Amino acid sequence: MSETKVAIPVAEKKRVKKVEQTQKVVISMDKSDAVVLQLNMNEAILLEWSIGSFRRLPPVVVEKLRPDNMRAYLITETKVDQRAARASKVEVLRNPLNPLTGYSESREVIRPRRGWHQCWANPGRDFDEKMRGPYKQVRLPTEAQKKSTYEPGDESGEIFQRLNGEGKVEAIALECPEHLFKAYLEWMSSQSGVRKATVKTDFFTAMENINRELPRDSRIKPIDDTGDLQD
Repeated sequence: MSETKVAIPVAEKKRVKKVEQTQKVVISMDKSDAVVLQLNMNEAILLEWSIGSFRRLPPVVVEKLRPDNMRAYLITETKVDQRAARASKVEVLRNPLNPLTGYSESREVIRPRRGWHQCWANPGRDFDEKMRGPYKQVRLPTEAQKKSTYEPGDESGEIFQRLNGEGKVEAIALECPEHLFKAYLEWMSSQSGVRKATVKTDFFTAMENINRELPRDSRIKPIDDTGDLQD
C-alpha cells in the first residue's frame, strides 16, 4: 500500500519551524533591566513572567519590549495588581506564641512622632536618594535627655541605626513630614496610571498593525484591563 503524502504550504512550514525554535525564558527578580532588553532582542526567545517572582520594569523598559513580550508582561502585571488588591482586604493572623515574630516587628519600630512619616533606608543608593529629598536622619536621645523630658525630634544623640549579627549597619532610621510623603504617594499613583495607559495604548496599536499582516486564524488577541484575552 502506497503512503499518502500531504503537501504542506511553505508558509506553514516556516511557522512550525519558528515555533519549534522558540525558547521560553522566565524573567525572575534577579535579572536586570539590561538583561531583559538583551533577551528581548533575540527573536528566538519568548519572555515570560511569574507572579511569584515578579519585578516591575521601568516604563522605558516596557516600551522597548516586543509586542509578544510586552503582552506577557502586562498580563502578569495585571494579575499581580489584582492579587495585591485582594490581599490588602484580608486580615493576616499572627501567631501570638512565636517570640521571633515580636522580635522582628520590634526591630522595625523607630519611635512615635505625630505628623511625620518614618522609614528605614539601606546604606548606599537607597539612603542617598532619600537624603536628597525631604528626609532627615533620626537621632537617639542623649543620656541627659533620657533623664529629663524631651519631644520627639529634639534628640541630639547618635544616629539611630539598625545593626546586623556582625555589627554592621543594615538600615538607618529616617523621617520626613507626613504631608510630603502623602503628596508623593498621590503623585506616584497619577504618574503610574498615565504611564500604564500610554504603554497599553501603544501595545494595542502595535497589535493592530501586526494583525493586519497575519491570517485571521493567526491573529494575536490583546488583553483587556482585567488581564483576560479579548475575543
